[in-house]
Amino acid sequence: MCEQRKETEGFDKILCNREMTSIAIVGMAKNVGKTVTLNYLVKQATRQGLCLGLTSVGRDGERRDEVYHTPKPRIFAPAGCLLATARGTLKNSEIEIEIVKETGFSTAMGDVIIGRARESGYVELAGPTLMKDHRSLLHELLQSGADRVMVDGALDRVSLATPSLAQGIILATGATLGGSADVVMEKTRDRIERFTLPQVDVSYLEYYHQVMEHSKVALIDVTGVVTSLQVEGSLVAGEMLRQQITPLTRTVVMGGAVGNGVLEGLVSSKTRGNYLELVIRNGTCLFCDKKLWRKFVAMGGSIKVVDPIRLMAITLNPTSTKGIEFASREFFELGVKMFKPYPVMDVVMGYCSIECIV
Repeated sequence: MCEQRKETEGFDKILCNREMTSIAIVGMAKNVGKTVTLNYLVKQATRQGLCLGLTSVGRDGERRDEVYHTPKPRIFAPAGCLLATARGTLKNSEIEIEIVKETGFSTAMGDVIIGRARESGYVELAGPTLMKDHRSLLHELLQSGADRVMVDGALDRVSLATPSLAQGIILATGATLGGSADVVMEKTRDRIERFTLPQVDVSYLEYYHQVMEHSKVALIDVTGVVTSLQVEGSLVAGEMLRQQITPLTRTVVMGGAVGNGVLEGLVSSKTRGNYLELVIRNGTCLFCDKKLWRKFVAMGGSIKVVDPIRLMAITLNPTSTKGIEFASREFFELGVKMFKPYPVMDVVMGYCSIECIV
C-alpha cells in the first residue's frame, strides 16, 4: 500500500502543476510540523526552478515560541524569492532583504512590504490577518514575479483554507493533538470532512453568491421564493429557523459561521419530514459539533458548499513537545488508511502514500 520514496518525489504532483499559483499550509494546532512542511515545499519548488512568493497569516518564523518559550523551526527563504512581510520582521531575519514594493497594508509590526531575498537563509514573516488584504497581497506577489505563493498559516487560522485566498491547502497534523494515535486521526479526519464538503450544483453558484451577499440567512422554498432573515449569532439563527422553516422549505443558505444552534434548529425542523439542504460558503464555516452534523445528515439532510476547498495532502508529525511520540512508520500507515484517497506524507522520514488524488 505504501512505500518510502525519494525525498524529491513526495510533492512532485503538487509542485509541477504550474497552474497552481497559491498553496496554504494549515496546521491543526501548534507543533504539528506546519513550518517544517513549508520549508520542505520551499526547497522542492526551488529545485524545480520556481520563483516563490512567501507570506504568512499572522506572525511566523520566530526563533522561540512566544507562549511556551521553546525553540521553533524557522522559515527558510531561498535567494531570489519574494517575501511579503511587515517591516518589523526585517531586523529578525538572518539575510538581507531588498525592498521591492510598498503594499499599503499594515500590521502590529509595521507596514507590509514586498522584498526580495538577496541570499538564502532564515526569515521571520508577518502578514495582515484580514482575508481581503491577503487576497490582494497574493496578487501583488504574483504581479511582482512569483510563480507560486506559499502561505504559512498562524495557529488555528483555518480561515486560511478559504478558496478565495489559496487555490489549494496542505493540512499538517500530528501527535500534539492527543494522547493516542487514534485520537489524532479522528480529530484530523473530522477536519478533512469539513474541508471537503460537496459543492452545490455549479449552475446555481452565481445565484447562491447573490443570496449570501444580501443576507446572512435565507430560506428558499420549492417554488424558488427567497426569504431573508437578518439575524446575528448561531443561537439566534437556530431559534429563528425553528420558527420560519415550513414543509415547503428546501434550502437554508448561511452566509456566515454555522454553530450548534443552527444545526439544532435544522434537526428540530427535520422532524416535520421535509427535505432540507444547508448551503454554506465553504468548509471552514462549519463549527458545529460532529454529532449534530451526523444526526442532521442521518435524518436525510445535506450540507453543501458554494466554494469548495481543494485539499492537496496531509502531512504527519509523530512527535510533540509534550513528550508524546508515536512510531513513525505505524503512524504514517494509519494515516494512509484513515485519510484515503488523499496523499499522506511524513516529510522528515520521507514517507509518501502512493495513492493520491492530486
